Amino acid sequence: MPALIHAVLAQQAPIGWANLDDFELGPATTAPARIVLDQPGWTLYGLDHARDLAVFTDLPPGTDLADSPFAYATQHRLARRVLTMPLAELEAIADLAPPLPRVILIFSIGRCGSTLLSHALNTIPGVWCLSEPDAFSTLILQHYNSPQRSGFPRDQIIRLIRACTRLQFRPPKGQQATVFAMKFRSHALYQADLYHEALPDASCLFLYRDALGWANSVYSMLRQFGMPDSLTGEARALPWSIFTAAADPAPLARPMDLSAAEVPTELPLGPAWSHNMAEYARHLGAGVPFLALRYNEFNRDREASIAHMLRHCGLPEAHAAAALLAFERDSQSGSHLSRELTTERLSPDRLDRLAQLMSRHPDCAAPDLILPDIYSPGR
Repeated sequence: MPALIHAVLAQQAPIGWANLDDFELGPATTAPARIVLDQPGWTLYGLDHARDLAVFTDLPPGTDLADSPFAYATQHRLARRVLTMPLAELEAIADLAPPLPRVILIFSIGRCGSTLLSHALNTIPGVWCLSEPDAFSTLILQHYNSPQRSGFPRDQIIRLIRACTRLQFRPPKGQQATVFAMKFRSHALYQADLYHEALPDASCLFLYRDALGWANSVYSMLRQFGMPDSLTGEARALPWSIFTAAADPAPLARPMDLSAAEVPTELPLGPAWSHNMAEYARHLGAGVPFLALRYNEFNRDREASIAHMLRHCGLPEAHAAAALLAFERDSQSGSHLSRELTTERLSPDRLDRLAQLMSRHPDCAAPDLILPDIYSPGR
């Protein structure tokens, strides 16, 4: 089946993860699907599961998505044309793409320096790192073992991870990249086992931070996006849903009174943080070879943390000094999450209330938990 190409007439305000509705499109023309391999401007943008389509964007010459804090945002802003093909065709075209180089997968809880790390990796010769390529994001909606979702079979998700990874590797012409790194949105952690099965030789990183520092940063981001200071009705569990990949909210009802008239926006974040820590532990126990980097230590001893990360990824430690230069700038500058923007923070009293909530309930991990990994399994 041929692919369909549309001129982009206008960009729509994106809602959720990258999909076809992000653009106002002109009439369709047909083209061979392998055009996405033969012409350098085409980049994989998203998977539109409702329409069973893969969506590609055609970007101006010289665009390097590795320079962007968020690859999907740059694709959305600069797209000149959009190409769609059925998901089955996506897998067939991926088989024609060049073999993958070495791969690094960066998972995180978000708001913990993962974008900064992606910039640091891009300073290393031979590494090409993308921050939040969004074709992977909607795969969580198709999680094979969730009764709330009409999911793809496990083997199809694994095939799509392989296909998307192979097609996402599109460094600028002439760049000699031998390592492909990807920093995902936070919910990808919930499928870390599938990524490891799809790409068993990939180096896996997990970035996180202490619960209260994380909640403070997330609260600031949510307020920046217009979320109210307290939540009512069904929205009471919204922060939990956002940061647990829409997990069943039943565990949230144990530490919190979800029947209260209002719930402070930050309170669901403590249990959500703990849920992510448990999810990480589940994947580590199942054999995902994680190096865990906590933002607190990462930021305090940057040189040692970068050196440890490079060793784990099989990269020369001699490049640590160049990687440290990434700390000199705002990793999200120019984006909607730039630290140049004025943001609200939680008061000490509200942070103390969150800490007390977490301390009272066995479902919540200690806020200063330091995670084990393959190098320190006994923590």
